[in-house]
Amino acid sequence: MSPALSTEAVKLRSSLVGIVATTAIVGGIAVLSGAMLLAVTSGQPDLVAKLGPGATADWAGLLFSAAQITGAGGLLGYGIVLAWIFGREFSDATVSALFALPVGRGSIAAAKIAVFALWSVGTALALAGALVVVGLVGGLGAPTSEAWAGLARQTALGC
Repeated sequence: MSPALSTEAVKLRSSLVGIVATTAIVGGIAVLSGAMLLAVTSGQPDLVAKLGPGATADWAGLLFSAAQITGAGGLLGYGIVLAWIFGREFSDATVSALFALPVGRGSIAAAKIAVFALWSVGTALALAGALVVVGLVGGLGAPTSEAWAGLARQTALGC
């Protein structure tokens, strides 16, 4: 692993922004999707009408809800982490020190992007695992082949 890549990985792993964003994306989306599944299974017609076409108590409904939440919340969560990875050098006043390093600026930027890509893939995989747990706890049974395809789409959406 290159020094720039390992340095950026340590920065993200030990940062409060990385920890909170990962927890919010994985835990928040899983909890909200589970709450929507619970609302559908409660049988209240006004709640079901508000949830729209994803208001089914099956894997398709759970993953539809998760995709909607990921589309809105993921934009915010992933965007904050990406902005923090690059912006922290300016807010911490360390950007001028980057010019004194024996590592080129292109390598530093590539390391930042690579760390963000690895983090986003790991977060998306963790979210898919959390959604499987939500579905099993919610009584949906084992995921079908269509559910696994939906989980793969959800993972791709999160990346």
